[in-house]
Amino acid sequence: MASHFPAALFLPKDAYDVSSQQVLGRRVAGAQLAQSFAGALLKEEMLTVVSPGDKAVESVSQLLAGVTPPGAMVRVCDQATPDLLSEVGALYVPDPIISRWTPLRNDVAPWAFSLTGVIHTVCSEGALGGIANIPLAPLYPWDAVVCTSRAGRDVVAKALEHRLETMARRLGASRPSDEVLQLPELPIIPLVVSADQPYQPGLPRDQRRRHARAALQIRPDAFVVAFVGRLSFHSKCHPISLYRALEQLALDHPDRDIVLIECGHIFNQWIAAAYDELRARFPHLCFRLVGGLEPATDEQKWQVLAAADVFTSPADNLQETFGLSLLEAMAAELPLVVSDWNGYRDLVADGENGFLIPTQDVLCDVDGADDIDAQFSLGTLDYDAMIGVRSMGVVVDHNAYLRAFSALLQDENRCRSMAHSSLDRLKDRYSASAVSAAYRHLWSRLEQRRAEAALKQASAWQPLPSGLPGYGSLFDHYATSGFSAFADQSIQPTEELAAHLSSTMNQWLLERLSAGQLSTLRRLVDAGEPISLELLCSQGCSRNQALRLLAVLAKFTPPG
Repeated sequence: MASHFPAALFLPKDAYDVSSQQVLGRRVAGAQLAQSFAGALLKEEMLTVVSPGDKAVESVSQLLAGVTPPGAMVRVCDQATPDLLSEVGALYVPDPIISRWTPLRNDVAPWAFSLTGVIHTVCSEGALGGIANIPLAPLYPWDAVVCTSRAGRDVVAKALEHRLETMARRLGASRPSDEVLQLPELPIIPLVVSADQPYQPGLPRDQRRRHARAALQIRPDAFVVAFVGRLSFHSKCHPISLYRALEQLALDHPDRDIVLIECGHIFNQWIAAAYDELRARFPHLCFRLVGGLEPATDEQKWQVLAAADVFTSPADNLQETFGLSLLEAMAAELPLVVSDWNGYRDLVADGENGFLIPTQDVLCDVDGADDIDAQFSLGTLDYDAMIGVRSMGVVVDHNAYLRAFSALLQDENRCRSMAHSSLDRLKDRYSASAVSAAYRHLWSRLEQRRAEAALKQASAWQPLPSGLPGYGSLFDHYATSGFSAFADQSIQPTEELAAHLSSTMNQWLLERLSAGQLSTLRRLVDAGEPISLELLCSQGCSRNQALRLLAVLAKFTPPG
């Protein structure tokens, strides 16, 4: 008789299908995690997949074809029932809102099976609301919300702590101890990617690079930097710091071709035009776009990674919690030059497999909720605008970015050493075998806790009230440091700064970020006088608004 893989996997089509739906990180991650679980099955072990909808059996079978070992089995069900989950022992769902699954335990003992979920983006209202509701739901220490990074776990922990403190104050009581609360576990387990890159897998790294460059018509001696991901300045990363650093690199090394390949998907023509407008301001940098309005294929992505010397991502967006594209770059044996931003700092050992570029964020200086929190809560600022406005308060260290690229351009041995370190780090921490083993270890711990609870006949969890903290409290640790320490400095306006404030790429976000003060900001820039925090406050801005506007000026002002 077959034994069970220690958890049933809830896998709706939206959680893994990238063939007929938009390519999103959570879908790619969902498909790869399912494949890693199936690939790690033992002989005569069975993985139960719950996948509702038409042709679910066919779709899941196709997803897992070729990875399930001989002698192991995968069964697909259309519904998770209490009996099924009690038999298996745990349910894994591809989001953190495990509270919605607690009704399945209404008619069985609360220790009958564990509920486990995983975080992806944690800045949305839905994700934060669901996480904050954990203390209100009948959830226990044998349940878990898997966090993919330390930064992501800190957000979850802060949301939970805020909810508990809010309820304690409302009730006029002291905060219960962790022993009394017995909340679900928050383990850190990363996302997974195969350590075997698929582009010309039989060739060593240098030969793959030559092969890919010939196909892309790029000179063998060019210095090629690759960005692979969503091409969205408001929901992924603003490219200004990257473009400026590579433009200066090209000016410093006129004897070398400096090529930036941007590979991914641009959602609409307006965004595409905004990128074109900004690229035109950097004439010494050679731009190559792979994909665009027509998304890049998986084959194109791996070809771009094979052609590159370095992978980069100047992420400045709250949506970024882990960085799956970084794992793919590590599989392609590339050094990583990325912003020091949330989950990225888990993936990059600075100076070993790449460089972390320092960041500053106005959110580090916001005490609690601010006016953007209020606008988002009221619905006067939609989610896309909110995350975009927040990203405009993040400044990536331009000079450190340039130094990192310069170091790798001038030292091929160091570049090669970092590339080897990337692949070694991937195999050790983020491969299918490593991540599957971490999940097995988690479910073994939860099983032990259920067994102990069954012996003690633990009582049900008591619900608690709700509440959410502000984004400043949740995300002030993402950046390297806050911006207030630099706020006593004045920004000297330039013609380039004025052009950036009027550009297509920045207009939409600046209108929303400035809280009606954009015309004032333009007037000050046009006047040419130094702009300080004090000056902006004297024009009617609150301190938080003035800090954001000053950060915008710093973001678009060339380094001195």
